[in-house]
Amino acid sequence: MRIAVLSDIHANRLALEAVLEDCESQDIERYWFLGDAIGYGPEPVAPVLWVKYYVKPGDWVLGNHDLMARDLKSTSTDTAPEAIMTAKRHLVELQKNEEAYSFWLDGFGHDASNPAEHTIDGVDYVLVHGDQFAMRYVYAWSDLFLQRIFERLYVQSSKQKRPRIQLFGHTHIPTLIKSHSIKGHPLAEEPIDTLAFQYEVVKILPGETYDLDGGISLLNPGSVGQPRDLDHRAAYAIVNTEEHTVTFRRVEYDWQAVCDALRDASYPDSLRIRLIRAAPPKETPNEWLTHYERSSEEIRS
Repeated sequence: MRIAVLSDIHANRLALEAVLEDCESQDIERYWFLGDAIGYGPEPVAPVLWVKYYVKPGDWVLGNHDLMARDLKSTSTDTAPEAIMTAKRHLVELQKNEEAYSFWLDGFGHDASNPAEHTIDGVDYVLVHGDQFAMRYVYAWSDLFLQRIFERLYVQSSKQKRPRIQLFGHTHIPTLIKSHSIKGHPLAEEPIDTLAFQYEVVKILPGETYDLDGGISLLNPGSVGQPRDLDHRAAYAIVNTEEHTVTFRRVEYDWQAVCDALRDASYPDSLRIRLIRAAPPKETPNEWLTHYERSSEEIRS
């Protein structure tokens, strides 16, 4: 089965439409969505209706922006003001569309923030936005988080006697991290306190296909609507469950038109700047900045 994995659409209709058009040429049989349909962008109705019509119940989870819009009163005091303002505006826009707002009320409840799990072709897939038990940012250089996440996945995988892949979003950066235990296989029969995981952190390139190796992996398809790896193009991934591979796709779209729409609708300038720069987080190590720069240079050439 070929499954298109999308995340972090962020109310970017043009980016979503470009990705769906690309999917039509990729023999996609199913969609998984890892959260954040709204937030940041100017058009929240389209991604909400896409979830309703194209993503089956149980094949998607809520992101932090989706959750925040559901319960603004409990929003943390350290949440960016632009995010709170955008969420409020998106609720107003959704209320103007009866179909979208009805689905928002019925489907975007807190139950949808729980991990979604599927077993396909002998592999367990767990869908989350940040992590299974926290809305944290997980990067390729997050060594402490990675060790804990892989230990948890190892326990879960050993219990089920199947390989396990955790698909996540939230960072807006395409990511693939694969682990091997000290015995060379993530399902080795060793007590958890004696295992030391070694990671294969893949510096992925757009359009490339990578083996999932039948072990334990972390996979982020990147962001459809607001990439943060110096590449303006919309990002998504295709998981081939029969071949146990993942292909990272990038799709051109008119991101400048989205910037214009944000300006015309008087959204904060910072949201346009995020699209214009497609900048990684400030704490990104130089090694990864160099990789993103080289990748973007290859694209321009």
